[in-house]
Amino acid sequence: MLHIHLKQAGIIWIHGLIILLIWFSPFLFHWLGILIGIALYVVQIIIVGDCVLTRKQFGVKKRGPTFYYYLLVKLGFHPDMQRVRWISDYIMPVIIFLLAIMWQVVLHHQPFVK
Repeated sequence: MLHIHLKQAGIIWIHGLIILLIWFSPFLFHWLGILIGIALYVVQIIIVGDCVLTRKQFGVKKRGPTFYYYLLVKLGFHPDMQRVRWISDYIMPVIIFLLAIMWQVVLHHQPFVK
């Protein structure tokens, strides 16, 4: 079971809000900015080995659970941690980018922040 100390609870809220912002980013930010953000995220994974907020949230030095894994466990699911990590690190960024392209380029909607 994943246990969170009180001082880490604030990180959970910040992390969750950032993830929500990322999921709404196709409607908020230009697709090129999203692509740059995804590239920076991949560089972070290569250099740090993980998401900085995830490490801070769980107080770990090695790759451990992701925010999504933590949330799924809290909701009563028991997913494979490595599979959740792979999906959140590599599949979800592609989905977000493709959603931005569909919304902005194909459907000609302008992002909220220009």
